[in-house]
Amino acid sequence: MLTGYNTDFKFQGKIYHIQTEDGGLGSPNITSLLYYGGAIIGSKKTSYADIVKADCLDEVVRELMMEQHKQVIRDFMQGKIDLQKQEHDALEAKTALAA
Repeated sequence: MLTGYNTDFKFQGKIYHIQTEDGGLGSPNITSLLYYGGAIIGSKKTSYADIVKADCLDEVVRELMMEQHKQVIRDFMQGKIDLQKQEHDALEAKTALAA
């Protein structure tokens, strides 16, 4: 299992967080979770079960993780991520009340 990536980024005046993790050989998946205000608002999961016997698997998985991490940010900024809208709207309202 490889160490994941964590990035905070600003979009339209709001701070979002993305976390990408490797499930390891027991669960050969790369999972990216997109957060706003501590709640998950989007995700992407990609299996790499078809390449677990590949030479230099760690290097391949690391590259796949980095690419997925960056792609989820790009997709989000382009409106391509299917956000869990109810959670996002609830957090927006909660954040506005706290301000």
